[in-house]
Amino acid sequence: MQQSTHTLSAGSAPILRRAAGGLAAGLGACLALSGCGMSGGAPAESSPPAPSATPTVTETATPTATATVTESASVSPTASGSGSAMASSSASGGPLAGPTQTYTTESGIFTVTLPEDWTVEVEEDAGEGLHQGTVPYEIARFSDPQGLLTVGLATGLGETDNDGWKPTPVDVVEAEELTELPVAEGYEEGGFGTGPVYFRTAVLTVDSEAPEPAGQDDVPEVGDYLLDLDIVNLTEGADPTDVEDYYSSWQYLVDPPAGAGEGEGPTSNILSATIDQDAAEEITGLQGEKAVRALVDTEEYATLRAVLTSVEVDLD
Repeated sequence: MQQSTHTLSAGSAPILRRAAGGLAAGLGACLALSGCGMSGGAPAESSPPAPSATPTVTETATPTATATVTESASVSPTASGSGSAMASSSASGGPLAGPTQTYTTESGIFTVTLPEDWTVEVEEDAGEGLHQGTVPYEIARFSDPQGLLTVGLATGLGETDNDGWKPTPVDVVEAEELTELPVAEGYEEGGFGTGPVYFRTAVLTVDSEAPEPAGQDDVPEVGDYLLDLDIVNLTEGADPTDVEDYYSSWQYLVDPPAGAGEGEGPTSNILSATIDQDAAEEITGLQGEKAVRALVDTEEYATLRAVLTSVEVDLD
C-alpha cells in the first residue's frame, strides 16, 4: 500500500478518496474505456474498466498526488504545456485570476489548475493491476461547490477503441488549437493521435439509452442534450469543427516520459467535462437544447474551459 503524499496549503479544498472504478472523467473516459484495440493499427490490449459517472464512497489505498493553493492575479502557462486559451483567460482577469489550487498526478506528468474552492476527488487504488503503459493509470475529478461543474482527468488508459455507447454530435461550437501541449511522436508521422492538439466543445444529443453502471441512476435520457468539452489529438485529415469527424479524435496521446524503456508507445489520456441538460437548465433558466447552447456564454462554461486548458504536461 502506498503512503499518501497529498499536500495542501491552508484554505485548500480537501481531496476526497473514492473506491477504484467509482469516478467519472467526463463523457470521454466512458467512451474511451468501452472497448479494446486502438484505431490506427496498434495491437489490441485489454482495457481497464470504465469509471462510472457517479462516485461511490469507499475508503481504500491512496495514490500519490499533490494539490496546492496559490493566490495570484493570473495563472501563467509553462513551457512544458498549457493551452493558449488558459493564458488569455488569466491575463484578462478570467475565472482562474483569483485564488487557485493545483493538482498534480501521482506520475508528476499532468498538472491542472482550478479554483480554490473546488473539490478534488481521487480514485483509490486505481493502478492496481491496471497499468497499461508508461503513464500510470490514474483517475481524478474536480468539482465546483454547487456540484454542477465537473472536470475529469483519466491517465494511462492503454489501447482502447471508443467502440461503445455514445451520444450523437449535433454541432461543434468551439475548436481551438493548443499549440503549447506536446504532440505524440510515437506512431508514424500523420498517423493516429499524432495530429495537433485541440480544445473542443460540442453540443451532443442522446438518441439511444445510456448504460447504467451499478448503483447509479443519474444517466442521460433519450432526447436530452449535453455540452461536451475535451482536449484531443486530431487524427490525420480530421476537421475539428466537423461533426462527422467528431469521434475520430477522442483522446489525448502522450509519448512515454523520460526514462521509459525502448519500444514503448504513446499512452491514451482523457481530459474532459460534460454538462447535462438538467444542469444547463438550472444555470441558464432556459429549456432543452436552447439551455445547452446558451451555456457557452456563461461564467460556468468559461470556468470549465479555463480549468481544462490549464493542463500542463511534463514528460522530462
